[in-house]
Amino acid sequence: MLNYTTQISRNYFFELIFFHTIRNFMDGITLFELILNADFYKADHNPKLIFRLIIVNITVFEIAIYNINHKRDSK
Repeated sequence: MLNYTTQISRNYFFELIFFHTIRNFMDGITLFELILNADFYKADHNPKLIFRLIIVNITVFEIAIYNINHKRDSK
């Protein structure tokens, strides 16, 4: 697995991942998955943008930009 992470601003990180095995074949098989997701819902580490390609249980690449902060409780 190759992984690169860097902070791009006070609140945001950039992450790049190549060739990461997501699970054992005995647990299941993901033949092909392509995701481009922008998530603006108020939750931990949001907003975030993810672009990911998985082929036969291996993440070929994943690019993510996400908020490093946790959601604050509104009490």
